[in-house]
Amino acid sequence: MLDDPVSEFEFPDPDTTPIRVRRFSHRLDDDYIAKYKKALSIMKSLPHSDPRSFTWQVEIHCQYCTGSFLQQGSDFPVRVHRNWLFFPWHPMFLYFHERILGSLIGDETFALPFWGWASPDGMTLPELYLNGSFNDHRRDPTHYPPTVEDLNFKKLDPTRSTPEEQIRLNLALMYNHMVSGAKTAQLFLGCPYKTGADMVTTPYLLL
Repeated sequence: MLDDPVSEFEFPDPDTTPIRVRRFSHRLDDDYIAKYKKALSIMKSLPHSDPRSFTWQVEIHCQYCTGSFLQQGSDFPVRVHRNWLFFPWHPMFLYFHERILGSLIGDETFALPFWGWASPDGMTLPELYLNGSFNDHRRDPTHYPPTVEDLNFKKLDPTRSTPEEQIRLNLALMYNHMVSGAKTAQLFLGCPYKTGADMVTTPYLLL
């Protein structure tokens, strides 16, 4: 499939595209959860040879986020983290992931929910992701509700605070990333990334 000809993509006309409502993942109704679960179940049942399959969705993200491709005319890998490609690339990835899910259940209005983890009400893992097609047996159960997620979690040095203290630390972290520590476009969006740049040796922001 990597050798297949590239198809030029054109965004649909916004004047004729159905309006999609993105919902808070902690407040989803049963009908929406059933619809999302059905779409994801179908996606996970597709063979690896189908580019719409869940495995392919995972691999696309891994390929671009682990340096699997070299920059054209360079020996340095393409990286979409820790530079100004981070913000445009991930919404693009989610756009197509969302459209595939919607197409699998014949719903052009389907929209992925959002996890509002920057708000105290959203700092626990949504119950949605604990069951059925949403679950993964390799997840660490110590992150399950009612645990308040640590937005600055370090796998090699995990620490646990009281829920109240963890919320305070999370809010302070978000304020630093979004306000006090992001007073310029480069600080907020990431450093410039140009052909021939090696992100391993180039100063960058931790995005």
